[in-house]
Amino acid sequence: MKSFSLIEILIYSVLVSIILLTAFQIFSPIQDTAKFSESQSEFERNFNFIENTLSYWIRQADSVININPTYLELAMSDISNNPTKFRLLGDNLEISQGSPDNWQVLNSSNVKVSRLLFEKIEVSPYPPLISFEIELKGKIKGKEITRTIKSTVGLRK
Repeated sequence: MKSFSLIEILIYSVLVSIILLTAFQIFSPIQDTAKFSESQSEFERNFNFIENTLSYWIRQADSVININPTYLELAMSDISNNPTKFRLLGDNLEISQGSPDNWQVLNSSNVKVSRLLFEKIEVSPYPPLISFEIELKGKIKGKEITRTIKSTVGLRK
């Protein structure tokens, strides 16, 4: 009957430990890169969602009820969405549709809205244009990134 000696078991344990440590050091940066890509992708999705949502509802509006730099209220022909309102509250961009006010946050918890500016541009005899600028901030792997949306959208008529 042949068995392993204590020295052989120790050598085997050391070799397995070295292999596992090497594998961990190889795959750890890959995992960090995957987390970074996922965070960056979430930020970009949120960025595009906010821009598309604002543009869509402005295009659907019949008229502007009230506008100031951090608040926009639009009249809609669909009674269930009338009025549609946007506002900056703290670090969040919120939307409310219909009455009573039912505010919902558009940005994710990892993305903060640091600046919001609405402006109405009259271009007679055409429908008014709404210009908006939004600055978004997020943290990806400890680094703060900032993106700014600047767009001008016309109301339908």
